[in-house]
Amino acid sequence: MADQSPAVSREAMKGLSKTRHLSAGEDLWTIFGAHSELHVRRNTLFLIARLSKWESIGYLVQAVDADNEEVRKLARSYIRRWCQQFNSTFTAPTRTQSERLTSALHRSGALLDSAILRSIEYGLRAF
Repeated sequence: MADQSPAVSREAMKGLSKTRHLSAGEDLWTIFGAHSELHVRRNTLFLIARLSKWESIGYLVQAVDADNEEVRKLARSYIRRWCQQFNSTFTAPTRTQSERLTSALHRSGALLDSAILRSIEYGLRAF
């Protein structure tokens, strides 16, 4: 994923997307934070967005505060998709996931569209 070559990174992302149950959000977020290359961040964000419902959203909200406009736009689009699919599963967040999301909302929530922010906060209050 963190290869300097965009093609190698993309192939790693494709391979990991087939076994996403083996990907841990914290590991992906570490890669995202440790690398400034756009292709690495895009590919990592793609995988983060495909994690389970509550595992992904905290990291996506944090990514809205990235230093690259393209990454911020991509994070916002994944968050909009998350909101649209919110009622497709009815799992509850773990304590860690809930705390991560709450922390991310405090740091980066103001950067989100107000309707999206309200939707996420409403979803979190249900648990």
